[in-house]
Amino acid sequence: MTLKEVDITDPTAQAAGAKAQYSKDQVNWQQSPVFKNLEPGTAYAFYARVGATGNTNASDLSPASAAVTTKVAVVAPVLEQDGDCTAGQACKVELYDAENKKIDGVLEAKLDDKVTYKITYCDSHTMHFTFKGNELALSTATDGMREAADEKRTWYYDYTIAAGDKTVTASAEATAKTVKNITADPILMAANDARNQSPETLLKSLPKSIQFQYDNGTEGTDLVENWTLKTGEWALKGADLTYEGTLKNNPRTKVTQSVTVKPVTANIETTVGKIMLKERPQGYTLADLEGEGLPMTASIGYDRYVDQADKTTAITWQLPEDFGKTSGAVDITGSVQLPQWATAATTDVLSAHFEITARPQAKLAIQEGDVTKTYDGSAVMENVPVRLDTASLDAAHKDVALSAETATIRFQTPNVGQNLTYTVEGLTLTGADADWYALGATYKNGVIEQAAVAAPAAPEVDSISLNSIALKPVVLEGAAKAAGAKVVYQISKDSGRTYAENTDKYSPVFKNLDPGKAYSFRVSVEATANTKASEASAGLTIRTKFNPVAPIIAKTSPCEGGECKVDMTDAQGAPITVKSEVGTGDTIHYTVTSCDSHTPGKLLINSKTEVALSGTGKVRTGVYTVTAQDSQLISQVTFNDRQAVNVESPEPIEMYANDARNQSAESLANSLAKEVAVVYDNGTRGTETIRQWSPSGTAWNPKGGSYIYVAAVGASGQFFTLQNVTVKPVSAVYEPFADATLTIRENAYSKEELGLSDTLAVTYTSEDGVVKETRDEPLVWTPEVPGDFGTTETTQTFTARLALPAYAGGDKTLSKTIRVSEKSPLVIKGVKAEDKVYDGTTDAVLDFSQATFTGDPGFGSYTVDWEQATGAFEDANAGDHKKVTVEGIVLSGKDADHYILSVEQVSASIQKAEIKGVVFESARFPEDGNPHSLEAVYPEDCGITGVSYTYEKDGVKTTEAPKEMGIYKVTATFTVDDNHQALAPMTATMTIGEAGGTVEEAVVEGLPEGVTGCTVTADKDHVTEAGETVTYTLTRNKERKSYVPAALTVNGQVVPLTYDQASGQYQGAYVAEDPTASITAAVHYVLLGSFDGDETINIIDAQKIALSLAAGETPSPTQKAAGDVNFDGKINIIDAQQIALYLADPEKQF
Repeated sequence: MTLKEVDITDPTAQAAGAKAQYSKDQVNWQQSPVFKNLEPGTAYAFYARVGATGNTNASDLSPASAAVTTKVAVVAPVLEQDGDCTAGQACKVELYDAENKKIDGVLEAKLDDKVTYKITYCDSHTMHFTFKGNELALSTATDGMREAADEKRTWYYDYTIAAGDKTVTASAEATAKTVKNITADPILMAANDARNQSPETLLKSLPKSIQFQYDNGTEGTDLVENWTLKTGEWALKGADLTYEGTLKNNPRTKVTQSVTVKPVTANIETTVGKIMLKERPQGYTLADLEGEGLPMTASIGYDRYVDQADKTTAITWQLPEDFGKTSGAVDITGSVQLPQWATAATTDVLSAHFEITARPQAKLAIQEGDVTKTYDGSAVMENVPVRLDTASLDAAHKDVALSAETATIRFQTPNVGQNLTYTVEGLTLTGADADWYALGATYKNGVIEQAAVAAPAAPEVDSISLNSIALKPVVLEGAAKAAGAKVVYQISKDSGRTYAENTDKYSPVFKNLDPGKAYSFRVSVEATANTKASEASAGLTIRTKFNPVAPIIAKTSPCEGGECKVDMTDAQGAPITVKSEVGTGDTIHYTVTSCDSHTPGKLLINSKTEVALSGTGKVRTGVYTVTAQDSQLISQVTFNDRQAVNVESPEPIEMYANDARNQSAESLANSLAKEVAVVYDNGTRGTETIRQWSPSGTAWNPKGGSYIYVAAVGASGQFFTLQNVTVKPVSAVYEPFADATLTIRENAYSKEELGLSDTLAVTYTSEDGVVKETRDEPLVWTPEVPGDFGTTETTQTFTARLALPAYAGGDKTLSKTIRVSEKSPLVIKGVKAEDKVYDGTTDAVLDFSQATFTGDPGFGSYTVDWEQATGAFEDANAGDHKKVTVEGIVLSGKDADHYILSVEQVSASIQKAEIKGVVFESARFPEDGNPHSLEAVYPEDCGITGVSYTYEKDGVKTTEAPKEMGIYKVTATFTVDDNHQALAPMTATMTIGEAGGTVEEAVVEGLPEGVTGCTVTADKDHVTEAGETVTYTLTRNKERKSYVPAALTVNGQVVPLTYDQASGQYQGAYVAEDPTASITAAVHYVLLGSFDGDETINIIDAQKIALSLAAGETPSPTQKAAGDVNFDGKINIIDAQQIALYLADPEKQF
């Protein structure tokens, strides 16, 4: 806003050069008369003054100017649009000033200026106009809103700038047009409308499409889908219903359709007057009555239009049985069969009135004795003799007779009495005059006499408690039941000698009785007006219940590891306590639980009846049924100190012969466990002290061996435990001293020069290499070396004692022979002796192929002949680096006398021999009370020095030959001499009695020597019944040349094999047929990849697979096993490719 500038007229101010200043708030002053950044549409008052200078002060401010209002900012509206507009008219909103000029930016308007907004939208959008933050409806009801007269979907909004306006904003949003939920025009129809014949037809008749208006005022049509009934229930006679559907193209829009089915009211216009008939014996049928004027159809009037056929309908009359056979007035009714959709105005039932006139009676003559019966509760007598009383007949109408000679009569009352009234049933008149008469049916000379009642059966008990017994109520039959007779209940407290009636003699419940006492009961039937009293029944003796006594526990020692207890429950498992009630026939279930140190023993009831306890472990159960003689329940349970029933043999012990524990037989036995794990008869586990281990079989050998020690276990030593101990040998290995040949010299040879050392390096080693220790052992040579030894020709053998531990064979004597000669020594070096396997001889095979000479001066003429040379080990026993003596070498030639021949030290090893020919077979024996055993069979002098046997069944081992029935695993442990290899224990199965067939070790075929990793195992070692399954698990060696099972045959049957990719194992299952027959299996292995079976893998195998597939051939089981190198269960081209890759890659495995 720009103010007019103020002129300064004060001379002083002019002289000082003062300037005019302006302010809108009297605080902030400026020299410019132009004010910026003012608020739009805001009224301001302005002030002026003369500003201060260095020489003058500022003047007082001027009076306020008249209020001046800034213009209002009217911003052009913004349009937001959802989607494109349809062809033709576009959506837009525009601002126009008072001169109808379009404003695209901001219009500065004064108070009372008029602005106009033009809002236009297309067919596909709905426009939402917002002015000053409020949405205004495009409606003439909105102040300032008017619809364009010459443009479709165009509205104008006029606004006059008002006080308080600062910035006027407007916006519009063009959204996709929508349709709101629609209520269709109601449908009205009558109940007989064809559309209303069923809920389905009515639903199908609803509109398939509907017209409507979108929220932008445009019209639309859409299909209606999924009509469903929302309110009301369809009824053929009429109903008010509401259905709801959805628009196909606007599925969120609901369409509501109301249907009103108005009822059709029916009025019966047919009436029936009184009809007169005459009584007749055969009565009347509806056909007869139609002829007498009874209408069979009715005329119907309706309040709405109906088909002509629906105006006449049938009447269904209800005709009483024997209608018209007796006289009197009779009304009958008939229902009018209205259409199902019709609603009766009042009723759909018609009535007809008949008057039936009577005929004269013909009477019967019945004797009193023929109508006399004993009371049975029934008012009927059958087959009563009757005859016609001719005196009752009219003389002119006597041609009449009865239809039968006997009849059924029915008394008016079934009770005892004289001159009783009764009616005759089932008779009719026959003859020409039969229709003239009505047969008389009621007479009064009947008699019913009192009935006798038999004694009831003995009563039965219903329930029993401590102080009461309830009998089952006696159910009366026959005359007594019909007469309503009562049962009298009696009790005897003296075993049936005398009886008294119950306090309430008609009650079967006897109260205030003593617990545990026996009572007798009987019943009788009381007399009535119609029946006589019965005799008393036989008696029933029963005892009341009683409270059991808490179980008494007897034991000889305190409990450890819990408390011994006895629990009692009933047949349903509910606990029984001292407050429970028990009695005759009740089943008491006992659960006897011991602590860790006791075992349930004996359960005694009432000090006389022992109850067998079943089960194992600490919990045993027993059942007792209370007898009629029990007047109390005292339960006494004895708990015994637990007893060992099973001893677990300790794990086998392995050690080496140099172990400190193996220094003597006593130290080895004393090193064994002092306690052994046992299982007690109450199922607990513990340990028992071992007082002494005793060797069984093989005697102790310091060099090692396999031993079985036996120890008695238990308070009375009734059990035995076994300890297997294997002491592996440790041998002493050392180089023997070589003999030497020396020449004479002036100075004697010293001990050291002769090679007679004071110590010898001895290596102690085990066969598996675990033990390997080298020590210098001392030597003492004899005789002492003479002081002039070597100065003269001589031969001397020196010996030394090598002190070795007993486990290494004990002391050894070593020797070294030294020859001193004037001749030149000719030494043969490089002679070898071959190692051999122990054969009991000292013979050694020599090898001179690398022999050379030393000591030859080069000028001699001689010949050395070793063709006849022989070698001999120092002894025949097995050992390493054994000294070999060479003899038989001949030295000849002219210069032979100048030489003395010697051979450099020769040594070789005698290896321990393998023991062969041992047979240890399973066997079956009868259960005859005699002990049975298995024995290994082996050649004499094969190296076995002893065999010990253990028998194992159900985890229990013993060295004693058993005699009880069962299947035993028998282990043979062998002791061998020092010259043979240790023999692994062998096992066999011994069966005593018919305990089942033995599963033998499978025979494996097709594996080359040296192939390992191919195993066949069975999941059990015997079968006991037919149908039992034995599962075999087979493995292959996972190497480059892998062998796989091709066929499993068990007892002559080929068993299919399945392969498990995850474990890499094969399985086959055999079902035993004869449980007493041994089960033998054979497995044939083939080389994986060798499809042609030639035990090699080459490209020909891949080619043959391809050719076989192309020819459609079925591979044999062997080819399938060998060719399925990817283990997918089939032979295909992938297997051929894998074989080719295998051949190309030397590292590949299948």
